[in-house]
Amino acid sequence: MRDAAALVQSNRPPSMTLEEADRLVDVLETPYPERTLRQVRRVLASAVTASEKVEALAQLASDLGLEPGTPLEPLPEVDEDDVHLVCWLAIVPSAV
Repeated sequence: MRDAAALVQSNRPPSMTLEEADRLVDVLETPYPERTLRQVRRVLASAVTASEKVEALAQLASDLGLEPGTPLEPLPEVDEDDVHLVCWLAIVPSAV
């Protein structure tokens, strides 16, 4: 999917607006099941121009109803109360 997103960023066809290209990149950077990945790989492996591949990716995303992923919520900050000692180990030199 990174390759597909990079292709869209570097080969935006003239018929596609910048906003449409950015949305398509967001759609392609979302994790999908293997079935969807195979279809995207098939488009990337096709023997057409880069611009036609981008248009085919946009059509595939539209046909499959792919949407951009939702942004992840940041985790809360860790403070001293969150850190607990689980175990400790003392190393003592052996007497020879």
